[in-house]
Amino acid sequence: MNIILSSYGCHPNRGSESGVGWNWLFELSKYNKVWVIFYKGQGQYEAVSKAVDILPQKENIHLVPLDVSFLFRIKKLFRLRYEIWQIKAYFNAKKIIRLNKIDLIHQVTIASWWFTGYYYLLKKPIVWGPISGGQSIPKQLYSFLRKRDIFYEILRKIIVFIFLRISFSLKQNIKKSRLIFVANEATELQIKRLFKSTNCIRMIEIGAKCICMNKLKYFEENRLKILWSGLLIPRKNFGLLLKSLEKLPHEMNWELKVAGGGRMLNYLKERTLKTKINSKITFLDNISYSKMTELYEWADIFVFPSLREASGTVILEAMSHGVPVIALDLNGAKNIIDPSCGILIDTTNSQQIIDDFSKAIIKLYENPQLRLDMGNKARKKVEENFLWEIRGKIMQKYYETIKRNNLIV
Repeated sequence: MNIILSSYGCHPNRGSESGVGWNWLFELSKYNKVWVIFYKGQGQYEAVSKAVDILPQKENIHLVPLDVSFLFRIKKLFRLRYEIWQIKAYFNAKKIIRLNKIDLIHQVTIASWWFTGYYYLLKKPIVWGPISGGQSIPKQLYSFLRKRDIFYEILRKIIVFIFLRISFSLKQNIKKSRLIFVANEATELQIKRLFKSTNCIRMIEIGAKCICMNKLKYFEENRLKILWSGLLIPRKNFGLLLKSLEKLPHEMNWELKVAGGGRMLNYLKERTLKTKINSKITFLDNISYSKMTELYEWADIFVFPSLREASGTVILEAMSHGVPVIALDLNGAKNIIDPSCGILIDTTNSQQIIDDFSKAIIKLYENPQLRLDMGNKARKKVEENFLWEIRGKIMQKYYETIKRNNLIV
């Protein structure tokens, strides 16, 4: 089949959106000829070109890098930059269709319903997603946020409510998409309820490249190595982790490494310094994607107290390295983690969450064999369900189903 893959973010050596875009390109180009439309900036073009050049399926890949004026490259103008990029992507897709027999268009990144694009104007089947956007922070968890962050979340909910009801491009994209893949239950429910869509399929937006089996996990006796990875922003909820760690027994031997930057980095450093446990916590700031492997190999457990998340790339990364995860029973995390490979914390109220998160850490500290068993099962779960190779084959079957059912024009 001949497909257009719309992937604003696409980079072989990064995680998150860019990693998602690259892995879809890598897997789908094994079975199809792919015209990939992606953002040229931020080093993507050079990295993608170099990586594609050594792929065995490189003849199947046609690169369509698109740039925007330097006036729109600053970070604060991201949404405007993306909108301009989408307009250019539409006209380039139109040209590709005119010159080639294209079977369908698949828009993979940005993986959110906020960013719809204009492919619905083209007379070709659209596959959209996996997308997210429906997840929100439950009201009972607002106590973990500062007042200004609560205001932001309330404002976000209002904007989502209005956006879903007035966005013409969203309605058209949903109406004209043959298949819509949704990353979590909240997004699926809203699309089905508001748009009466019956073509939604649940599929998390992330995956794992491989299972890391390069060495056996060894645990230092009576010592727990804890890892956090992610942006230090309000919804990531580092404050919960800090409060849970303060409740650990004084004699318990543990260490936390925090990999990630963000606008709250300095604030959280200062807050940590005021605690009695500051000597056990190391802030590493931003860590390169390639160096994260060393941290996953170092860690005994991974903590993920995020309040609002589509799924969580770092969850799969940790699990693929055989590291059990402690997370809140929310959003995409509950679709990945089960009791065999991690611990999900109920979200009844804030004090209960702090207590239970602390108890979960103690439980894994006191049971090294349980950590090992959970880690092995985490790795196995990723291998059986979340490898990009598996996801590529699944997506290809959906493509073929569309074709068999004469849905391709």
